[in-house]
Amino acid sequence: MYYQKCDVSLQQLINSIQIDPDKVSPIILSVSPCRSGSTVLLRVFGSSGIQAHYQPIKNTLRWLVQAQEFQWTLPYIPNQKIFIKETLGPFLNIE
Repeated sequence: MYYQKCDVSLQQLINSIQIDPDKVSPIILSVSPCRSGSTVLLRVFGSSGIQAHYQPIKNTLRWLVQAQEFQWTLPYIPNQKIFIKETLGPFLNIE
């Protein structure tokens, strides 16, 4: 891809996501194709009081392909679920 400045391995992506195994909130994970209406789910969960995150893994990946350092930490909220929306594609195979 013309905007991809460097290749990123799956291991590099994994290493850029910080998870404390002793502090993990229950996760509701939505993974779907781009342009499939999944943002509505994000808004529903967010408006119901559940902390909602928009594509944190893809965002991390896109920083990495731009040769930028980036870390994302999975949030921990005691006694609460979190919602994470991720989409597949459309630009890179690793997506």
